[in-house]
Amino acid sequence: MDAITKVNSESLQDCNQPSSSKVVQYAFHVVRPKKVPPPSPHFLSSIDLCYSKPEFSTLVLFFKDCFSPSTGAKSLVDSLRSSLSKVLVFYPVLAGRLRVNESGRIEVNMNGQGVHFVESKVDSSFQDWQDIRQCPLDIDLSLDTGVVNPSDVPLIKFHLTQFHCGSIAIAVHFLHIVLDGSSLYNFLNAWAKVHRGSTLFCESFGRERALLARDPPKVDAPVPFIIDAAARDKQIDPSNITPCNLVTLRMEQAAIDACKREAQTGAFAYNGGKATGFEAVLSLLWSSILRAQGVPQHLDTAILFSINLRGQKLAVVPQNYFGNAVANCQVHASRAGDIVASDLSYAAHLIHKAKISCNRASVQSMLDWLELNSAHLHKELHWRRGIMSTTMTNFHMYGLDFGWRGGALSQLCFLPSKVPPHMPFVAMLPSPRPKSIEIVIGLHHQDREVLLQDHLFTRYFSASEIKLWTGDRILVFMTTDRVGTRLVERLPGDGYRFHTMTPSPSTTNHVPRRDHATGNRNTFTYTLEGWPAFGSKGQLTGFTLARS
Repeated sequence: MDAITKVNSESLQDCNQPSSSKVVQYAFHVVRPKKVPPPSPHFLSSIDLCYSKPEFSTLVLFFKDCFSPSTGAKSLVDSLRSSLSKVLVFYPVLAGRLRVNESGRIEVNMNGQGVHFVESKVDSSFQDWQDIRQCPLDIDLSLDTGVVNPSDVPLIKFHLTQFHCGSIAIAVHFLHIVLDGSSLYNFLNAWAKVHRGSTLFCESFGRERALLARDPPKVDAPVPFIIDAAARDKQIDPSNITPCNLVTLRMEQAAIDACKREAQTGAFAYNGGKATGFEAVLSLLWSSILRAQGVPQHLDTAILFSINLRGQKLAVVPQNYFGNAVANCQVHASRAGDIVASDLSYAAHLIHKAKISCNRASVQSMLDWLELNSAHLHKELHWRRGIMSTTMTNFHMYGLDFGWRGGALSQLCFLPSKVPPHMPFVAMLPSPRPKSIEIVIGLHHQDREVLLQDHLFTRYFSASEIKLWTGDRILVFMTTDRVGTRLVERLPGDGYRFHTMTPSPSTTNHVPRRDHATGNRNTFTYTLEGWPAFGSKGQLTGFTLARS
């Protein structure tokens, strides 16, 4: 067993308070399949090759009360490595390495070289955080995820962190080129079953070659992610990209239903008023992020979402298909102002039309187009005014149970990529609370701060949810009615307090000044750094507010 002497001290991409907790990485293992078959190639489809950029995606799994702090976690860790070795027999792809074959195509060499497994400890307990979702922002649960030579790098890594309270976190770092969220869930579920002593069968896992282009490739139907009308953006300089900050908000069923009602009854209602929750919530996120970014109304915009090709609608591949089996659909709006100014039914209708236009013919054309143009895929994406999205809400992640005394998965989190994304992204995840989902939003810091002060967005979340990410800052927005222009302060418990505002000074005056705002029963003095700017729907942006 080799000790790790270099502790990864790079902080996560966020601006939260620094943590006093210290992560000590103390053991490194290479876990190989219990039975290593003769080396053989694993074909990567043209969809897989879309994700050939050498960077790791990461999920963090939190489990409560897994071992006794007095006796330590050695037995747990040893048994977990043992079960991992057993389950890799059924997933030999993950124990292989990438290579370029004789024809110049990337494939996986299933040579049984194994996966990396790192152990670490931290002098913290789950109880140290108001919500465990805040933990990855304070503690570095990442590994050195840089990829220099893909042929030398494992396709998946595991980082197990022991907490002082007897709980653990397992960070799963994987190269997207070999698997998508559905395949990852199936693998984790299989690992948990093996760890509990269940038996797996080889025939349960499909490895047949699928998602093939025609010979010769022929693009004879619309490709879901290509927008002929989109304005082409200049290529972004990767050395000048500001990293995104993450926020994870829990949306309750009542808020999801409220989004659906607006999409189903709005001015652009469609499909007989049967908008889905996915369409409605994605519409909310699209319009809210555009407001937060301040995208000019006359410019176009797009949002990218994925359709599972294993689903009942298309069923292009079987449910147990291992790899990337998604069709990326890009929805285009010629004017960002139309998305922002309209009710949710407008954007939801655009998303719905993109969904129903994705059929077997368009999927086949997509495969053929990718076979011909895989190196040029990035040119078709709407980098500057686009949003990437993904969803895992249909995966029963909180049923993952390794048989530990604390029960099944307690919390699922995203970890920011070490390589900053080129455009904002959102992810809809399952939630440990029934009838709710969790929404991960990646935005540049300033845009994220604006989003968390936008009443048109935050009204769909409880005040306690917003406060997790804003701390004790006062959340405010501006409203104008017959009383005049007033500052509205959001209070704990989803209440509001109204305050009158003094007349605005010249917009060129950015000198900090004190203004008095009179509330219902109290008079407060606010310090404004600069003077507020107003968004398209009256939200207050561009300044810092602190109560004196």
